[in-house]
Amino acid sequence: MRRRVSLLVAIGAGLVAVLGALATAFLWRNPDVWVRADKAPPIFRVQSCSMEPSFRGPRVYWSCPKCRNYFPTSVDLDAIAPLVETDGTSGATSFAPDETSPSLPTELLAKTRFLTCPDCGWTEVPAQNPSFESGSTVLVERRGGDEPLDFRARLERAWKRETNRAYREREKRERALKPERWDVVVFRDALDRPTLKRIVGLPGELVTFAQGDVLIDGRVPTRSLKEALSTAVSIRGVEYRRSDERMDVVRVAKLRTGDKVSSEPIAISNESEIARLNGSNVAPVEPVRDFALSFGWFAGDGATTRFTALARRPTLAAALSFDESTRSVTLRIKTLRNGHADSGKKFEELSEGDFASEPGRRMEFPFQLPKSPRFTIATLDGELIFAVDGDEWARFELGDLDSTEIAPISEPFAILGAVARVGSPSLFRDLHYSSAAGSTGERAPDYRSETLTGRATKVPEGEYFALGDNSPVSLDSRFDSAGTVPEEKLLYIVQQ
Repeated sequence: MRRRVSLLVAIGAGLVAVLGALATAFLWRNPDVWVRADKAPPIFRVQSCSMEPSFRGPRVYWSCPKCRNYFPTSVDLDAIAPLVETDGTSGATSFAPDETSPSLPTELLAKTRFLTCPDCGWTEVPAQNPSFESGSTVLVERRGGDEPLDFRARLERAWKRETNRAYREREKRERALKPERWDVVVFRDALDRPTLKRIVGLPGELVTFAQGDVLIDGRVPTRSLKEALSTAVSIRGVEYRRSDERMDVVRVAKLRTGDKVSSEPIAISNESEIARLNGSNVAPVEPVRDFALSFGWFAGDGATTRFTALARRPTLAAALSFDESTRSVTLRIKTLRNGHADSGKKFEELSEGDFASEPGRRMEFPFQLPKSPRFTIATLDGELIFAVDGDEWARFELGDLDSTEIAPISEPFAILGAVARVGSPSLFRDLHYSSAAGSTGERAPDYRSETLTGRATKVPEGEYFALGDNSPVSLDSRFDSAGTVPEEKLLYIVQQ
């Protein structure tokens, strides 16, 4: 009798153990049963400069003893491995909202003795006593199926998932993250770390690059002005040359090459325009051809608004004339050869009359100009865009999207008319996917194996092509070591 009871007890204990193990495995495979479905997504701190300037990584600020100004430099990724990934592939790491900013490691200061001040050019700024700024933080959102908050509903869903293959496959499709082009996502990289990048290529598309543009199936994808400006880089230190009837936007960028400081018209070295700690560029200098100019217009005397904006491209000059009285814009184009029109004039010498003989394309508007309007003129993706208060009013094809001619553009825009009415102009350059070939960065040969041109990637079904906005320092889907991003690796879509 005792043996029988002992046997029954052992069998019962075994069954309980088996059921416990099955229940544990069930809950382990279905954490949404016991994890609160309404739990807020984590906050991520950006830890690399691959997505600058939209999402800034950590940096340090130095004091120049000569001009007394403070200037930032990007943190050297090799110097602080506990804070930033050493290979730069990851752009984000989750953290608690109440976490304090980490202190600057002393190893960082051992990498260099002196820096160059970008304001006065002093080359002996001591690398001492810097202030440290943590990376930006980003908020994320979930996209997918609705989450049932009731425990019983979550339990029933998990049971169907385990016992019904068709339901499991359907739920996987419905709950999968479906980012759109230009969305910024957080995903798991090849080393299972959370990474921040922008989705550019969708499943099944062919991705290539040319002239700083990304091409999808051989064509530059259409972007709205809002989408383009969300990644555009604000150009600092812009000069605005004014006369009575003309305002020229002038920009000459100071670029560091080793210990030297040189000037190049509208050139790109790093999307963040912040030097690395060793003062060197991380990519070759490349001219940029796509710009946007935003400005206010003031007509306090009640006069109607009328102006002509000139836009410079490598092979042409475009004149966009706006007339409030006729509620219309008219576009005229002149061909440029080596920066000169057929009359021999340079772009900065052209006037409205020089375009009078050119055929015009006209668009009219059925609505009135708002009070205190702010205008935007943009040359993006082979088109000229005219917007008022951020809303597109006109879009014209320029016909030079496939042109391979590259020319430094030091004066991308000019405004003709009553220039005294122009106020608060701002200049931006488009996101430019620069070539990684010939990089001057010290670590470049270690992980730069291909250029942006001449490489085509067919995005597999169920995967995405992701790029960093700061392409000179981003290790992303252009490179085999990172590759395209499988759908199941996507975690969140960033709120923008």
